[in-house]
Amino acid sequence: MFDSTNEVGEYTYTEKLLNYNTYIGNIDVFWDVLDTPNRFILYNSTGGTVYDTGWKGIAAYSGPWGGSLSTSTYGTDTISVSSDTYSLSVLTSAQSGNSDNWIFEVTCLSGGSNENTIVVASGACFVPGQTVIISHDASNYIVAKVVEYSGNSLTYFTLECHGSGSYSSWTVALSGPIGPIGQEGQSGTSGSSGTSGSSGTSGSSGSSGSSGTSGTGFTTVQNPALTRILTSDGTPDGAIAQSGLTYDFNTQTLSVSGKVQFDLATTATTSVGGLLWDDGNGTLSFGLKGGNVNLQIGEENVALCWNDDSITLTDGMVVYVSGSQGNRPKIKRALATSDQYSVTVLGVVTETIGVGQEGFVTTFGMVNNLNTLGLTGGTALWLSPTTSGAYTDVKPVAPNHTVLVGYVVRVSATVGSIFVHTSNGWEIEELHNVRISGVTEGDLLVYDAVNQLWVNSKTITSGLTISGDTKIIGDVYIDSSSGSSITTGTTIVSTIPCVSGSAAHFDYFVQGSSDEIRTGVVMAAWNCTGTTYTDYSTPDLNSSTDGISFEVDANSNNIRLKAVVTNGTWTIKVATRIIF
Repeated sequence: MFDSTNEVGEYTYTEKLLNYNTYIGNIDVFWDVLDTPNRFILYNSTGGTVYDTGWKGIAAYSGPWGGSLSTSTYGTDTISVSSDTYSLSVLTSAQSGNSDNWIFEVTCLSGGSNENTIVVASGACFVPGQTVIISHDASNYIVAKVVEYSGNSLTYFTLECHGSGSYSSWTVALSGPIGPIGQEGQSGTSGSSGTSGSSGTSGSSGSSGSSGTSGTGFTTVQNPALTRILTSDGTPDGAIAQSGLTYDFNTQTLSVSGKVQFDLATTATTSVGGLLWDDGNGTLSFGLKGGNVNLQIGEENVALCWNDDSITLTDGMVVYVSGSQGNRPKIKRALATSDQYSVTVLGVVTETIGVGQEGFVTTFGMVNNLNTLGLTGGTALWLSPTTSGAYTDVKPVAPNHTVLVGYVVRVSATVGSIFVHTSNGWEIEELHNVRISGVTEGDLLVYDAVNQLWVNSKTITSGLTISGDTKIIGDVYIDSSSGSSITTGTTIVSTIPCVSGSAAHFDYFVQGSSDEIRTGVVMAAWNCTGTTYTDYSTPDLNSSTDGISFEVDANSNNIRLKAVVTNGTWTIKVATRIIF
Protein backbone atom coordinates (compact mmCIF):
# COMPACT_ATOMS: atom_id res chain seq x y z
CA MET A 1 0.00 0.00 0.00
CA PHE A 2 1.11 3.58 -0.56
CA ASP A 3 -0.14 7.13 -0.07
CA SER A 4 0.92 10.77 -0.40
CA THR A 5 0.04 14.28 0.81
CA ASN A 6 1.02 17.92 0.26
CA GLU A 7 0.12 18.93 3.84
CA VAL A 8 2.66 21.24 5.55
CA GLY A 9 3.73 20.48 9.13
CA GLU A 10 2.83 17.43 11.23
CA TYR A 11 0.19 15.22 9.58
CA THR A 12 -1.37 11.80 10.33
CA TYR A 13 -2.81 9.77 7.44
CA THR A 14 -6.16 8.00 7.68
CA GLU A 15 -5.52 4.58 9.24
CA LYS A 16 -5.22 1.57 6.91
CA LEU A 17 -6.85 -1.73 8.04
CA LEU A 18 -5.02 -5.09 7.83
CA ASN A 19 -7.47 -8.01 8.28
CA TYR A 20 -5.85 -11.13 9.73
CA ASN A 21 -8.97 -12.50 11.47
CA THR A 22 -8.38 -15.90 9.82
CA TYR A 23 -4.58 -15.95 9.91
CA ILE A 24 -2.10 -17.02 12.58
CA GLY A 25 1.60 -16.74 11.88
CA ASN A 26 4.30 -14.29 10.86
CA ILE A 27 4.22 -11.49 8.31
CA ASP A 28 7.10 -9.67 6.62
CA VAL A 29 6.74 -5.90 6.41
CA PHE A 30 8.71 -3.65 4.05
CA TRP A 31 8.61 0.15 4.41
CA ASP A 32 10.14 2.96 2.34
CA VAL A 33 9.79 6.66 3.24
CA LEU A 34 10.73 7.69 -0.37
CA ASP A 35 11.24 11.43 0.45
CA THR A 36 9.88 13.24 3.55
CA PRO A 37 10.41 11.41 6.91
CA ASN A 38 7.71 9.00 8.10
CA ARG A 39 6.83 6.97 11.16
CA PHE A 40 4.94 3.66 10.74
CA ILE A 41 2.89 2.35 13.73
CA LEU A 42 0.79 -0.87 13.76
CA TYR A 43 -2.01 -1.17 16.37
CA ASN A 44 -4.12 -4.20 17.33
CA SER A 45 -7.91 -4.01 17.72
CA THR A 46 -7.62 -2.92 21.38
CA GLY A 47 -5.34 0.00 20.54
CA GLY A 48 -2.14 -1.68 21.70
CA THR A 49 1.06 -0.99 19.73
CA VAL A 50 2.51 -4.13 18.10
CA TYR A 51 5.06 -2.42 15.82
CA ASP A 52 6.65 1.05 15.67
CA THR A 53 9.53 2.03 13.36
CA GLY A 54 10.09 5.38 15.06
CA TRP A 55 10.91 8.34 12.78
CA LYS A 56 12.77 7.25 9.61
CA GLY A 57 14.33 9.27 6.80
CA ILE A 58 16.58 12.29 6.27
CA ALA A 59 15.68 15.88 7.22
CA ALA A 60 17.83 18.96 7.77
CA TYR A 61 14.94 20.79 9.49
CA SER A 62 13.47 20.33 12.94
CA GLY A 63 10.37 18.21 13.54
CA PRO A 64 8.91 15.75 16.06
CA TRP A 65 12.23 13.86 15.75
CA GLY A 66 14.24 16.83 17.08
CA GLY A 67 16.55 19.32 15.37
CA SER A 68 17.38 17.06 12.40
CA LEU A 69 17.06 13.43 11.27
CA SER A 70 19.37 11.00 9.46
CA THR A 71 18.37 7.29 9.47
CA SER A 72 17.79 4.53 6.94
CA THR A 73 15.02 5.37 4.47
CA TYR A 74 13.72 1.81 4.06
CA GLY A 75 13.75 -1.49 5.94
CA THR A 76 12.07 -4.84 6.66
CA ASP A 77 10.85 -6.60 9.82
CA THR A 78 9.02 -9.79 10.78
CA ILE A 79 5.90 -9.50 12.97
CA SER A 80 3.69 -12.17 14.57
CA VAL A 81 -0.08 -11.78 13.99
CA SER A 82 -2.94 -13.86 15.32
CA SER A 83 -6.65 -13.73 14.36
CA ASP A 84 -7.12 -9.97 14.66
CA THR A 85 -7.75 -6.80 12.65
CA TYR A 86 -4.79 -4.41 12.72
CA SER A 87 -4.61 -0.71 11.80
CA LEU A 88 -1.60 1.04 10.26
CA SER A 89 -1.03 4.68 11.26
CA VAL A 90 1.49 6.67 9.19
CA LEU A 91 2.82 10.05 10.37
CA THR A 92 4.85 12.72 8.52
CA SER A 93 6.07 16.31 8.97
CA ALA A 94 6.87 18.23 5.78
CA GLN A 95 8.16 21.71 4.98
CA SER A 96 6.39 24.11 2.63
CA GLY A 97 6.94 23.09 -1.01
CA ASN A 98 7.62 19.43 -0.18
CA SER A 99 5.23 16.52 -0.64
CA ASP A 100 5.24 13.20 1.20
CA ASN A 101 5.11 9.72 -0.40
CA TRP A 102 5.56 6.32 1.23
CA ILE A 103 5.25 2.55 0.63
CA PHE A 104 4.30 -0.17 3.15
CA GLU A 105 4.17 -3.80 1.93
CA VAL A 106 3.07 -6.91 3.87
CA THR A 107 3.87 -10.55 2.98
CA CYS A 108 2.53 -13.62 4.85
CA LEU A 109 5.28 -16.06 5.91
CA SER A 110 5.21 -19.76 6.88
CA GLY A 111 3.04 -20.84 3.96
CA GLY A 112 2.70 -17.76 1.79
CA SER A 113 -0.19 -15.37 1.34
CA ASN A 114 -3.72 -16.16 2.47
CA GLU A 115 -4.78 -17.56 -0.94
CA ASN A 116 -2.49 -19.79 -3.03
CA THR A 117 -2.69 -22.54 -5.69
CA ILE A 118 -0.75 -25.84 -5.73
CA VAL A 119 -0.63 -28.87 -8.07
CA VAL A 120 -2.30 -32.03 -6.72
CA ALA A 121 -3.49 -35.32 -8.17
CA SER A 122 -6.61 -35.14 -10.32
CA GLY A 123 -9.76 -37.07 -9.45
CA ALA A 124 -9.65 -36.31 -5.71
CA CYS A 125 -12.78 -35.42 -3.72
CA PHE A 126 -11.90 -31.88 -2.62
CA VAL A 127 -14.86 -29.44 -2.59
CA PRO A 128 -14.92 -25.71 -1.77
CA GLY A 129 -15.34 -25.00 1.93
CA GLN A 130 -13.56 -28.15 3.16
CA THR A 131 -10.78 -27.74 5.70
CA VAL A 132 -7.57 -29.42 4.55
CA ILE A 133 -4.09 -29.80 5.96
CA ILE A 134 -1.20 -29.30 3.53
CA SER A 135 1.83 -30.85 5.26
CA HIS A 136 5.47 -31.46 4.51
CA ASP A 137 5.95 -33.27 7.80
CA ALA A 138 4.57 -33.21 11.36
CA SER A 139 6.31 -29.90 12.14
CA ASN A 140 5.74 -27.93 8.92
CA TYR A 141 2.16 -27.65 7.66
CA ILE A 142 -0.68 -25.28 6.69
CA VAL A 143 -4.32 -25.44 7.79
CA ALA A 144 -6.49 -24.11 4.93
CA LYS A 145 -9.96 -24.04 3.35
CA VAL A 146 -10.54 -25.21 -0.23
CA VAL A 147 -11.47 -22.31 -2.54
CA GLU A 148 -11.51 -24.19 -5.86
CA TYR A 149 -10.45 -27.63 -7.17
CA SER A 150 -10.21 -28.27 -10.93
CA GLY A 151 -8.16 -30.92 -12.72
CA ASN A 152 -4.90 -31.09 -10.78
CA SER A 153 -5.09 -27.48 -9.49
CA LEU A 154 -6.13 -26.76 -5.85
CA THR A 155 -6.70 -23.15 -4.74
CA TYR A 156 -6.82 -22.70 -0.95
CA PHE A 157 -7.21 -19.94 1.69
CA THR A 158 -4.66 -20.10 4.53
CA LEU A 159 -6.10 -20.32 8.06
CA GLU A 160 -2.99 -21.24 10.06
CA CYS A 161 0.75 -21.56 9.33
CA HIS A 162 2.97 -23.86 11.41
CA GLY A 163 6.74 -24.24 11.05
CA SER A 164 8.89 -22.50 8.42
CA GLY A 165 10.94 -23.09 5.28
CA SER A 166 10.34 -23.74 1.56
CA TYR A 167 9.51 -27.29 0.36
CA SER A 168 8.82 -28.93 -2.98
CA SER A 169 6.78 -31.89 -1.68
CA TRP A 170 3.47 -31.65 0.19
CA THR A 171 0.72 -34.03 1.32
CA VAL A 172 -2.87 -32.73 1.12
CA ALA A 173 -5.46 -34.48 3.27
CA LEU A 174 -8.74 -33.92 5.05
CA SER A 175 -7.12 -34.92 8.35
CA GLY A 176 -4.01 -34.00 10.28
CA PRO A 177 -0.45 -34.43 9.06
CA ILE A 178 1.18 -37.90 9.06
CA GLY A 179 3.06 -38.39 12.30
CA PRO A 180 5.63 -41.01 13.40
CA ILE A 181 4.45 -44.51 14.31
CA GLY A 182 3.45 -44.56 17.97
CA GLN A 183 4.17 -47.25 20.56
CA GLU A 184 1.85 -50.21 20.90
CA GLY A 185 -0.98 -49.38 23.28
CA GLN A 186 -1.97 -51.41 26.35
CA SER A 187 -4.69 -54.04 26.21
CA GLY A 188 -8.21 -52.81 26.63
CA THR A 189 -10.24 -53.42 29.81
CA SER A 190 -12.65 -56.34 30.11
CA GLY A 191 -16.19 -55.95 28.87
CA SER A 192 -18.97 -54.94 31.25
CA SER A 193 -20.94 -57.52 33.28
CA GLY A 194 -24.47 -58.53 32.36
CA THR A 195 -27.53 -56.82 33.86
CA SER A 196 -28.30 -57.52 37.54
CA GLY A 197 -31.51 -59.10 38.72
CA SER A 198 -34.29 -57.09 40.39
CA SER A 199 -33.72 -55.93 43.99
CA GLY A 200 -35.53 -57.44 46.98
CA THR A 201 -37.81 -55.47 49.33
CA SER A 202 -36.11 -53.07 51.76
CA GLY A 203 -35.75 -53.99 55.42
CA SER A 204 -36.95 -51.78 58.32
CA SER A 205 -34.88 -48.71 59.25
CA GLY A 206 -32.42 -48.94 62.13
CA SER A 207 -32.46 -46.66 65.18
CA SER A 208 -30.95 -43.16 64.90
CA GLY A 209 -27.39 -42.61 66.06
CA SER A 210 -26.46 -40.26 68.87
CA SER A 211 -26.15 -36.50 68.15
CA GLY A 212 -22.71 -35.06 67.45
CA THR A 213 -21.00 -32.52 69.68
CA SER A 214 -21.86 -28.83 69.21
CA GLY A 215 -19.49 -26.63 67.22
CA THR A 216 -17.29 -24.05 68.90
CA GLY A 217 -17.62 -20.23 68.51
CA PHE A 218 -16.32 -17.05 70.17
CA THR A 219 -16.21 -17.69 73.89
CA THR A 220 -15.01 -14.19 74.81
CA VAL A 221 -15.91 -10.78 73.29
CA GLN A 222 -14.11 -7.65 74.37
CA ASN A 223 -15.95 -4.29 74.55
CA PRO A 224 -19.35 -5.62 73.41
CA ALA A 225 -21.94 -3.02 72.38
CA LEU A 226 -24.90 -2.70 70.02
CA THR A 227 -24.12 -2.47 66.24
CA ARG A 228 -20.38 -3.06 66.71
CA ILE A 229 -18.73 -5.43 64.20
CA LEU A 230 -16.58 -8.26 65.62
CA THR A 231 -13.01 -8.93 64.57
CA SER A 232 -10.70 -11.65 65.89
CA ASP A 233 -8.44 -10.81 68.80
CA GLY A 234 -5.83 -13.21 67.44
CA THR A 235 -6.87 -16.22 69.56
CA PRO A 236 -8.95 -19.22 68.31
CA ASP A 237 -12.11 -18.25 70.24
CA GLY A 238 -11.79 -14.54 71.14
CA ALA A 239 -13.18 -11.42 69.42
CA ILE A 240 -13.13 -7.64 69.77
CA ALA A 241 -16.26 -5.52 69.20
CA GLN A 242 -14.85 -2.57 67.26
CA SER A 243 -16.14 0.84 68.38
CA GLY A 244 -14.94 2.42 65.10
CA LEU A 245 -16.62 -0.14 62.82
CA THR A 246 -20.41 -0.44 63.22
CA TYR A 247 -23.48 -1.45 61.20
CA ASP A 248 -26.99 -0.26 62.04
CA PHE A 249 -29.54 -2.75 60.66
CA ASN A 250 -32.41 -0.29 61.13
CA THR A 251 -30.85 2.43 58.98
CA GLN A 252 -28.62 0.05 56.96
CA THR A 253 -25.67 2.30 57.70
CA LEU A 254 -22.05 1.14 57.85
CA SER A 255 -19.91 3.57 59.87
CA VAL A 256 -16.11 3.64 59.84
CA SER A 257 -14.02 5.79 62.13
CA GLY A 258 -10.67 6.57 60.50
CA LYS A 259 -9.26 5.80 57.07
CA VAL A 260 -10.68 3.37 54.49
CA GLN A 261 -7.79 1.82 52.55
CA PHE A 262 -8.57 0.47 49.07
CA ASP A 263 -6.63 -2.34 47.38
CA LEU A 264 -4.15 -0.58 45.08
CA ALA A 265 -3.44 -3.77 43.09
CA THR A 266 -7.03 -4.87 42.48
CA THR A 267 -7.90 -6.50 39.15
CA ALA A 268 -11.66 -6.20 39.71
CA THR A 269 -13.81 -4.08 37.39
CA THR A 270 -16.25 -1.38 38.41
CA SER A 271 -19.97 -2.17 38.43
CA VAL A 272 -23.00 0.05 39.01
CA GLY A 273 -22.72 1.40 42.54
CA GLY A 274 -19.25 -0.12 42.98
CA LEU A 275 -16.20 1.81 44.15
CA LEU A 276 -12.58 0.72 43.65
CA TRP A 277 -9.09 2.05 43.05
CA ASP A 278 -8.35 2.92 39.37
CA ASP A 279 -4.57 2.81 39.09
CA GLY A 280 -4.57 3.90 35.43
CA ASN A 281 -6.25 7.21 36.28
CA GLY A 282 -4.71 7.48 39.75
CA THR A 283 -7.98 7.85 41.64
CA LEU A 284 -11.11 6.05 42.82
CA SER A 285 -13.57 4.92 40.15
CA PHE A 286 -17.33 4.76 40.83
CA GLY A 287 -19.76 2.88 38.58
CA LEU A 288 -22.68 5.11 37.52
CA LYS A 289 -26.27 4.25 36.60
CA GLY A 290 -26.61 2.23 33.40
CA GLY A 291 -23.22 0.56 33.69
CA ASN A 292 -21.62 2.45 30.76
CA VAL A 293 -19.87 5.27 32.62
CA ASN A 294 -17.34 5.22 35.45
CA LEU A 295 -16.75 8.42 37.39
CA GLN A 296 -13.10 9.17 38.20
CA ILE A 297 -13.47 10.82 41.61
CA GLY A 298 -11.91 14.29 41.76
CA GLU A 299 -10.91 14.30 38.07
CA GLU A 300 -14.22 14.85 36.26
CA ASN A 301 -17.80 16.05 36.64
CA VAL A 302 -20.82 14.56 34.88
CA ALA A 303 -24.54 15.37 34.64
CA LEU A 304 -27.42 12.94 34.10
CA CYS A 305 -29.47 14.43 31.24
CA TRP A 306 -32.52 13.72 29.05
CA ASN A 307 -32.15 13.52 25.24
CA ASP A 308 -34.51 16.15 23.79
CA ASP A 309 -33.03 15.86 20.29
CA SER A 310 -34.48 14.09 17.23
CA ILE A 311 -31.56 11.64 16.94
CA THR A 312 -29.58 9.34 19.23
CA LEU A 313 -26.75 11.24 20.92
CA THR A 314 -23.36 9.48 20.88
CA ASP A 315 -19.92 9.82 22.48
CA GLY A 316 -18.20 13.10 21.65
CA MET A 317 -21.24 15.19 20.70
CA VAL A 318 -21.34 18.71 22.19
CA VAL A 319 -24.74 19.54 23.73
CA TYR A 320 -26.59 22.52 25.21
CA VAL A 321 -29.43 22.72 27.76
CA SER A 322 -32.72 23.06 25.88
CA GLY A 323 -35.13 22.77 28.83
CA SER A 324 -35.91 20.38 31.68
CA GLN A 325 -37.52 16.98 32.14
CA GLY A 326 -38.39 16.36 35.79
CA ASN A 327 -35.09 16.69 37.65
CA ARG A 328 -33.03 16.28 34.48
CA PRO A 329 -31.73 18.95 32.07
CA LYS A 330 -32.98 18.46 28.52
CA ILE A 331 -30.16 18.49 25.96
CA LYS A 332 -29.75 18.92 22.20
CA ARG A 333 -26.78 19.18 19.84
CA ALA A 334 -25.13 22.59 20.13
CA LEU A 335 -24.17 24.88 17.21
CA ALA A 336 -22.02 28.03 17.29
CA THR A 337 -24.31 30.18 15.11
CA SER A 338 -26.38 31.97 17.78
CA ASP A 339 -27.11 32.29 21.50
CA GLN A 340 -30.08 29.94 21.12
CA TYR A 341 -27.84 26.95 20.40
CA SER A 342 -24.63 27.88 22.23
CA VAL A 343 -25.10 30.12 25.28
CA THR A 344 -26.15 27.14 27.47
CA VAL A 345 -23.49 24.67 26.28
CA LEU A 346 -23.24 22.02 29.01
CA GLY A 347 -20.53 19.60 27.91
CA VAL A 348 -19.78 16.48 25.83
CA VAL A 349 -21.87 13.28 25.67
CA THR A 350 -19.99 10.32 27.20
CA GLU A 351 -22.34 7.41 26.37
CA THR A 352 -25.00 6.58 23.79
CA ILE A 353 -28.33 8.23 24.72
CA GLY A 354 -31.45 7.29 22.77
CA VAL A 355 -34.19 9.79 21.91
CA GLY A 356 -36.28 10.43 25.02
CA GLN A 357 -33.78 8.50 27.20
CA GLU A 358 -31.39 9.65 29.89
CA GLY A 359 -27.62 9.38 29.98
CA PHE A 360 -24.46 11.10 31.15
CA VAL A 361 -22.75 14.23 29.83
CA THR A 362 -19.20 15.14 30.91
CA THR A 363 -19.07 18.79 31.98
CA PHE A 364 -15.39 18.66 33.06
CA GLY A 365 -12.77 15.95 32.52
CA MET A 366 -11.85 13.22 30.04
CA VAL A 367 -14.04 11.69 27.32
CA ASN A 368 -12.40 8.60 25.80
CA ASN A 369 -12.70 6.21 22.83
CA LEU A 370 -13.20 8.95 20.21
CA ASN A 371 -11.89 9.34 16.65
CA THR A 372 -9.42 12.24 16.90
CA LEU A 373 -7.38 11.54 13.76
CA GLY A 374 -6.32 14.71 11.98
CA LEU A 375 -6.06 16.68 15.23
CA THR A 376 -2.94 17.55 17.22
CA GLY A 377 -2.44 16.80 20.90
CA GLY A 378 -2.93 19.88 23.08
CA THR A 379 -4.95 21.74 20.43
CA ALA A 380 -7.94 23.79 21.63
CA LEU A 381 -11.33 22.54 20.40
CA TRP A 382 -14.22 24.90 19.60
CA LEU A 383 -17.94 24.40 19.06
CA SER A 384 -18.52 23.99 15.32
CA PRO A 385 -20.59 26.69 13.53
CA THR A 386 -21.36 24.32 10.62
CA THR A 387 -22.15 20.86 12.07
CA SER A 388 -24.57 20.42 14.99
CA GLY A 389 -22.97 18.69 17.98
CA ALA A 390 -19.45 18.73 16.51
CA TYR A 391 -16.21 20.35 17.65
CA THR A 392 -13.45 21.81 15.48
CA ASP A 393 -9.83 22.89 15.90
CA VAL A 394 -10.55 26.05 13.84
CA LYS A 395 -11.59 28.97 16.05
CA PRO A 396 -14.88 30.46 14.76
CA VAL A 397 -15.01 34.15 13.81
CA ALA A 398 -17.85 36.65 14.28
CA PRO A 399 -20.78 36.59 13.83
CA ASN A 400 -20.36 32.95 14.90
CA HIS A 401 -19.87 32.36 18.62
CA THR A 402 -16.57 31.28 20.18
CA VAL A 403 -17.33 28.49 22.65
CA LEU A 404 -14.29 26.60 23.96
CA VAL A 405 -15.12 22.88 24.29
CA GLY A 406 -11.78 21.56 25.59
CA TYR A 407 -8.44 20.18 24.38
CA VAL A 408 -7.10 17.19 22.41
CA VAL A 409 -5.34 14.68 24.68
CA ARG A 410 -4.82 11.54 22.54
CA VAL A 411 -4.86 11.22 18.75
CA SER A 412 -6.31 7.92 17.46
CA ALA A 413 -9.04 6.61 15.18
CA THR A 414 -10.58 4.49 17.95
CA VAL A 415 -9.12 5.34 21.36
CA GLY A 416 -8.70 9.10 21.00
CA SER A 417 -9.55 11.30 23.97
CA ILE A 418 -10.32 14.94 24.75
CA PHE A 419 -10.35 16.91 28.00
CA VAL A 420 -13.63 18.81 28.38
CA HIS A 421 -13.39 22.33 29.81
CA THR A 422 -16.15 24.48 28.33
CA SER A 423 -16.00 28.27 28.31
CA ASN A 424 -18.61 30.39 26.56
CA GLY A 425 -17.71 33.61 24.76
CA TRP A 426 -19.64 36.80 25.50
CA GLU A 427 -21.44 39.49 23.52
CA ILE A 428 -20.19 42.94 24.47
CA GLU A 429 -23.54 43.93 26.04
CA GLU A 430 -23.24 41.00 28.48
CA LEU A 431 -20.32 42.63 30.32
CA HIS A 432 -21.33 43.99 33.72
CA ASN A 433 -20.20 47.59 33.03
CA VAL A 434 -21.64 47.91 29.51
CA ARG A 435 -25.17 49.09 28.68
CA ILE A 436 -26.20 48.75 25.02
CA SER A 437 -29.60 49.84 23.73
CA GLY A 438 -31.09 50.84 20.36
CA VAL A 439 -27.96 50.01 18.40
CA THR A 440 -27.70 51.58 14.93
CA GLU A 441 -24.96 51.50 12.33
CA GLY A 442 -21.96 53.68 13.16
CA ASP A 443 -22.48 53.69 16.95
CA LEU A 444 -19.40 54.26 19.14
CA LEU A 445 -18.74 52.80 22.56
CA VAL A 446 -18.10 55.74 24.92
CA TYR A 447 -17.68 56.00 28.68
CA ASP A 448 -20.42 57.66 30.76
CA ALA A 449 -18.51 58.94 33.80
CA VAL A 450 -21.70 59.89 35.67
CA ASN A 451 -23.20 56.38 35.56
CA GLN A 452 -19.76 54.70 35.34
CA LEU A 453 -20.84 52.65 32.31
CA TRP A 454 -19.82 52.14 28.71
CA VAL A 455 -22.74 53.06 26.42
CA ASN A 456 -23.37 53.15 22.68
CA SER A 457 -23.57 56.64 21.20
CA LYS A 458 -22.85 58.71 18.13
CA THR A 459 -21.74 61.68 20.27
CA ILE A 460 -18.45 62.25 22.10
CA THR A 461 -19.14 64.67 24.95
CA SER A 462 -15.58 65.35 26.14
CA GLY A 463 -12.16 66.11 24.68
CA LEU A 464 -10.65 63.52 22.37
CA THR A 465 -6.99 63.14 21.43
CA ILE A 466 -6.15 61.44 18.13
CA SER A 467 -2.53 60.40 17.58
CA GLY A 468 -1.48 59.92 13.97
CA ASP A 469 -2.99 60.83 10.65
CA THR A 470 -6.79 60.98 10.47
CA LYS A 471 -8.74 60.43 7.27
CA ILE A 472 -12.36 61.54 7.25
CA ILE A 473 -14.73 60.57 4.45
CA GLY A 474 -17.94 62.60 4.53
CA ASP A 475 -19.04 65.88 6.04
CA VAL A 476 -17.53 67.17 9.32
CA TYR A 477 -19.61 69.49 11.50
CA ILE A 478 -17.70 71.55 14.15
CA ASP A 479 -19.39 73.86 16.70
CA SER A 480 -17.14 74.92 19.57
CA SER A 481 -19.05 78.01 20.74
CA SER A 482 -21.67 80.44 19.52
CA GLY A 483 -23.47 83.60 20.46
CA SER A 484 -26.44 85.61 19.25
CA SER A 485 -27.73 89.19 19.63
CA ILE A 486 -24.20 90.50 20.20
CA THR A 487 -24.22 94.28 20.08
CA THR A 488 -21.81 97.17 20.43
CA GLY A 489 -18.81 96.48 22.66
CA THR A 490 -16.29 93.67 23.27
CA THR A 491 -17.56 90.11 23.89
CA ILE A 492 -15.42 87.08 24.79
CA VAL A 493 -16.43 84.39 22.32
CA SER A 494 -14.03 81.52 23.12
CA THR A 495 -11.52 80.80 25.91
CA ILE A 496 -8.82 78.09 25.94
CA PRO A 497 -5.96 77.42 28.41
CA CYS A 498 -2.68 78.75 27.11
CA VAL A 499 -0.97 75.46 28.07
CA SER A 500 -3.27 73.50 25.76
CA GLY A 501 -1.08 74.36 22.74
CA SER A 502 1.10 76.91 21.00
CA ALA A 503 -1.33 78.18 18.38
CA ALA A 504 -4.94 77.94 17.21
CA HIS A 505 -7.25 78.57 14.27
CA PHE A 506 -10.54 80.13 15.28
CA ASP A 507 -12.89 79.37 12.38
CA TYR A 508 -15.82 81.77 12.52
CA PHE A 509 -19.11 82.69 10.86
CA VAL A 510 -20.85 86.05 11.46
CA GLN A 511 -24.33 87.15 10.38
CA GLY A 512 -25.85 90.56 10.92
CA SER A 513 -29.48 91.44 11.53
CA SER A 514 -29.83 92.48 7.86
CA ASP A 515 -28.42 89.13 6.68
CA GLU A 516 -24.95 90.51 6.00
CA ILE A 517 -22.60 87.46 6.14
CA ARG A 518 -18.86 86.78 6.37
CA THR A 519 -16.77 83.72 7.28
CA GLY A 520 -13.08 83.48 8.05
CA VAL A 521 -10.36 82.27 10.34
CA VAL A 522 -8.41 84.06 13.02
CA MET A 523 -4.94 82.50 13.16
CA ALA A 524 -3.24 83.06 16.52
CA ALA A 525 -0.04 82.10 18.31
CA TRP A 526 1.00 82.77 21.92
CA ASN A 527 3.45 82.23 24.78
CA CYS A 528 0.97 82.76 27.66
CA THR A 529 2.08 86.40 28.12
CA GLY A 530 1.45 87.75 24.65
CA THR A 531 -0.27 86.85 21.39
CA THR A 532 -0.04 87.50 17.68
CA TYR A 533 -2.93 86.94 15.29
CA THR A 534 -4.29 87.60 11.81
CA ASP A 535 -7.88 87.54 10.49
CA TYR A 536 -8.41 86.03 7.02
CA SER A 537 -11.96 86.23 5.71
CA THR A 538 -14.19 85.96 2.68
CA PRO A 539 -15.70 88.94 0.92
CA ASP A 540 -18.95 90.19 2.45
CA LEU A 541 -22.29 88.76 1.29
CA ASN A 542 -25.40 90.99 0.89
CA SER A 543 -23.88 93.99 2.71
CA SER A 544 -20.84 95.20 4.63
CA THR A 545 -19.75 93.36 7.79
CA ASP A 546 -17.29 96.06 8.88
CA GLY A 547 -19.27 96.48 12.10
CA ILE A 548 -17.63 93.37 13.64
CA SER A 549 -13.97 92.30 14.00
CA PHE A 550 -11.95 89.93 16.22
CA GLU A 551 -9.03 90.21 18.67
CA VAL A 552 -6.95 87.59 20.53
CA ASP A 553 -5.27 88.27 23.90
CA ALA A 554 -3.66 86.43 26.83
CA ASN A 555 -5.29 86.84 30.23
CA SER A 556 -4.65 84.88 33.45
CA ASN A 557 -3.10 81.94 31.59
CA ASN A 558 -6.03 81.83 29.15
CA ILE A 559 -6.15 82.70 25.49
CA ARG A 560 -9.32 84.60 24.59
CA LEU A 561 -11.02 85.24 21.26
CA LYS A 562 -13.02 88.49 21.52
CA ALA A 563 -15.60 89.96 19.16
CA VAL A 564 -15.38 93.78 18.82
CA VAL A 565 -18.70 95.25 17.61
CA THR A 566 -18.85 98.91 16.51
CA ASN A 567 -22.38 98.82 15.09
CA GLY A 568 -25.20 96.38 14.35
CA THR A 569 -26.45 93.20 16.03
CA TRP A 570 -24.65 89.95 15.22
CA THR A 571 -24.83 86.17 15.50
CA ILE A 572 -21.46 84.40 15.80
CA LYS A 573 -20.43 80.71 15.50
CA VAL A 574 -16.85 79.65 16.24
CA ALA A 575 -14.97 76.32 15.85
CA THR A 576 -11.54 76.16 17.51
CA ARG A 577 -8.63 74.07 16.21
CA ILE A 578 -5.66 73.99 18.62
CA ILE A 579 -2.14 73.31 17.30
CA PHE A 580 0.14 71.60 19.80
